[in-house]
Amino acid sequence: MKKKLVLDTSIFVNPASAAAFGSSPTAALAAFLEQAKQADVELLMPPSIYAELMCFAEEAKISKALLLLIHRKPPKKHETRIPGVFIYSLVESMRDRVDRGLRLAERHVRESLQAPAAQSAAGDKPVRADAEAISRLRESYRRIMREGMLDSRADVDLLLLAYEVDGLLVSADQGVLSWAENLGISILSYDHLRDFLVEQNSNR
Repeated sequence: MKKKLVLDTSIFVNPASAAAFGSSPTAALAAFLEQAKQADVELLMPPSIYAELMCFAEEAKISKALLLLIHRKPPKKHETRIPGVFIYSLVESMRDRVDRGLRLAERHVRESLQAPAAQSAAGDKPVRADAEAISRLRESYRRIMREGMLDSRADVDLLLLAYEVDGLLVSADQGVLSWAENLGISILSYDHLRDFLVEQNSNR
């Protein structure tokens, strides 16, 4: 039976993972597919992930025959049963992140109120110190709310599909991988992907 690989955009976009196959998302995807066609594997992607990937890779520069190796399969959203504990974990994680985000915002407000008003070099107009403060807040808030979290419908599609077909999920997104573990989904580390394909080729 063919191994089912459920592929994430990140393995072709993340510099650390894509470097194993190519110097750009287009080159990495094309080289991966060339190697995968020799292996005894089935490649799966939700349509949402495929569309996301094509925002980075140049579809026209990749052979149609290679692209057809990717089976674009939407998850059965209305049929797949997810363990209740997964939902509880998701809610707890979101509540914790919201609390941390609120505390972060409060700290930034206090720091801004206590900071002395800056003046421009000419001394006639106040410098917009708020722009820098807002930039710092946005960066810290984004890190708290998004790192290690499912932050898109495409991520959910990816997990649901991998769970539904009992496939090996391949991703370089730590948030996706962490939640995949919560669902009991098998994971293939992106840095083992090339060796895995070679092994599957030798087993044919």
